[in-house]
Amino acid sequence: MSDSKLDLKAQNKTLGEAFFIDQRFEIPRYQRPYAWKAEQIEDFWSDLTTDDDTYFVGNIICNTSRLADDKVIEIIDGQQRILTITIFCAALIDILDELDSKKAEKFHQNDIYPEDSNGNNFWRITPGLSTFDYFRKYIQNKENDIMESNPQTIEEKLIKNNYNLLSKKLKGHISTSKDEAKKIEKLLKLRSKIRNLEVIHTSVGNEDTAYEVFETQNARGVDLSTADLLKNHIFRSIKAEDDRDIAKEIWIKIKNNVEGSNTDLKKFIRYFWISKYQFLTDSKLFKAIKNKIPADQMDPFITMLEDSSVRFNMIMQGSIQDFDNAIKSDYNINKIHESVQNLRFMGVSQSHVLLLSLLRNIDRIGRDPTNIFVLLEKFCFQYFFVCNQPGNNVEKLFSKYAILIQIAVDGEQIEVDDLTIANDSNLSKKIDTIFNSLKNKLVELRKTNVEGIFEENFLNIELRASEKSRKMIKYILNNINLYYKAPENIRSSKKKLNKFKFEEVTNFENIELEHILPRSPKLWGLSKEDVKSYVNKLGNFTIISGTVNGSAQNFTIDRKIEEYDKSDLKINKELISLIKTNDNKWNESIINDRHSNFAQLALIIWDL
Repeated sequence: MSDSKLDLKAQNKTLGEAFFIDQRFEIPRYQRPYAWKAEQIEDFWSDLTTDDDTYFVGNIICNTSRLADDKVIEIIDGQQRILTITIFCAALIDILDELDSKKAEKFHQNDIYPEDSNGNNFWRITPGLSTFDYFRKYIQNKENDIMESNPQTIEEKLIKNNYNLLSKKLKGHISTSKDEAKKIEKLLKLRSKIRNLEVIHTSVGNEDTAYEVFETQNARGVDLSTADLLKNHIFRSIKAEDDRDIAKEIWIKIKNNVEGSNTDLKKFIRYFWISKYQFLTDSKLFKAIKNKIPADQMDPFITMLEDSSVRFNMIMQGSIQDFDNAIKSDYNINKIHESVQNLRFMGVSQSHVLLLSLLRNIDRIGRDPTNIFVLLEKFCFQYFFVCNQPGNNVEKLFSKYAILIQIAVDGEQIEVDDLTIANDSNLSKKIDTIFNSLKNKLVELRKTNVEGIFEENFLNIELRASEKSRKMIKYILNNINLYYKAPENIRSSKKKLNKFKFEEVTNFENIELEHILPRSPKLWGLSKEDVKSYVNKLGNFTIISGTVNGSAQNFTIDRKIEEYDKSDLKINKELISLIKTNDNKWNESIINDRHSNFAQLALIIWDL
């Protein structure tokens, strides 16, 4: 069948007829990353080992527009399958090499590095730039052992994992045969089966049609995401020129910034969009981008996307040095970084959108935003971490204010709480209005969703078997320690405490959690069973230096007091006083009372 309007032709072919031919194939610049996991490999192996002589495995769509000039066919759809088949061939050849090295060499030249009609060798498939070096070195070049490689990216790890899985399956498949000839026969049969797999082979005759086809295709097993579609749209709008592909270079930087923080690219793209343009769900995102950003605006768009990816990486894993380098204004950078880091500890993703707008515009807003970062931290601690409230409405609210900040910085008119501020108004006035409105909304949300349940939920805080739980208990105790350090006249007033500047920045790597009543309380005359219901409660913890913690260990309360007295932390001075007030006793009742006291202090410390 054919469609002359789209210059598109489709035929039923075997893989041998479609791929194992005297042609070079290439993964084009706009293609998605290699993404097949164990589930897809299991399906592939199941297809390959069925008793049928032939088996339909899906579509392969190729762009032949470069064939005449460059002698290259681009794979628009089917790259996951083609790369996996090449990995399979490499694994089969490596196993065959141990049985018949000459035959293995011949297969490598036929399947992976064949000769053209002029006797020149060429690589049958050229992978995308993100996997090129690793794939070429460890899959296509048989001289290198992939099992000794150290993959760095998600794609590289998938390639190694899939090679290893296919190699194991191949070895298992031939292990029932004792005779080497029989093992070779089984490998040859699988190699023939690869060539007989059936596909619908579609060829496209021009590049524009190739982009359109890619946008509407979903390869078997791994759907096109917003990131895949956006990448295709950007590359279609920004062509490579003079041997340099600017769009590809910038996209790789964006990808590295985002995936380097263990975040899906499609999530970041949504955070970016709802921090700058409009609140949308992921399903509506690509259509909105395509409609909003014309082709002639794609250059500045991808530049903004790259800048935001740097800021997003700061949110997810940025150090104080990263913040210091990125922020030029004379703000309290230590405090800003600390609040972002604490939000990171909490795992509150809803705050990403507002943080992204604040950090993207931080040197342009004309107002010190430090208190807004602290406000976000305090609100999220109460609303999300302690009270576990739903996040959808909050993310929408944060998106609204993130966009307002962007609009104000861009010099446009803003509307806040039924108040219209003209585009020619002072930027500082606009930002003050936005910040004050945001604070009022968060105070209102706290009143409706947190008050009345905060104390009860706080009393449920205990150490759990996760790194997040350890960090958050350190975080809570550190803030209580800072409260104790404040002068008495400051502690007595919420207003004064909120304005009080703590110069100390805590390095959480240098402090450890200390069970006051140990988890192994043998020296206390108790068993683990006796204390399991209360030993991990917040009231049974303090923070202390690693050296003191090691010394305290599982000692009785008298010995522990001696060790705690070596600590400079104010929370431990208060702890010693409490223990002595209770005649050097430490039990469930005292732990619960201390936990309740912490709950009352938390209402003051995290007040908005």
